[in-house]
Amino acid sequence: FVLYFVDSVFQCKHTNAVKLAKTGIFDLVYTYSKPDAEKYGYLYYPTPYSKINNLPQNTIKGIYFCGTEKGRTELLKDIAAQCKKLGIIYNFDVEGNPDNTNRYFKIREGNIKKYTDVVKDTVSYNCILDLTQESLDGSKPGLSLRVYEAFVYDRVLITNNPLIKKFKYYNPKTMHYIKNASDIKKEWVVDRVKNDYHNQFSPLNLAKDIEKRLKL
Repeated sequence: FVLYFVDSVFQCKHTNAVKLAKTGIFDLVYTYSKPDAEKYGYLYYPTPYSKINNLPQNTIKGIYFCGTEKGRTELLKDIAAQCKKLGIIYNFDVEGNPDNTNRYFKIREGNIKKYTDVVKDTVSYNCILDLTQESLDGSKPGLSLRVYEAFVYDRVLITNNPLIKKFKYYNPKTMHYIKNASDIKKEWVVDRVKNDYHNQFSPLNLAKDIEKRLKL
């Protein structure tokens, strides 16, 4: 009986799962987050990811972001302003309160996109923007799906998550860590990159790890 956290423990949706984990009912408890693994004694395992094939091949030299507001609107506006300053094309697909729509991008309400549609839109651009969400107590999130998408689909990554430098496949030439919007450089938005992806994140590898640990 195995539990795998695909999001940070500080997310309220995980309250019951955390309570159950404390009871010892699970044979194994995994998490995608190294900080959570260290804090709670869970097993760290990178997010399993199944590659989606037959996606559009034409790409725009620009930056794409998809996600909910979650306190990131001001940073997104700063990044949009930096993009305009540098002449970089960008598309921010933000879900949240439409009243917060601004001159840089629109915010849509209550329309969660299917993940396959998110990926199709994401790979239409050659650069993916990843912005973390911190908890009220300062807990740090693990690496998001954006990191895996960038690696799997050969895209440049821009992220404000310092954990990117501990990512097993971190490449400073194609994965750029920023502290603020002014760190972004136009030369980062380049042609499609080529990563060495050969199903390293396959869910089958997680199944094998479970079997090994439980000696099945």
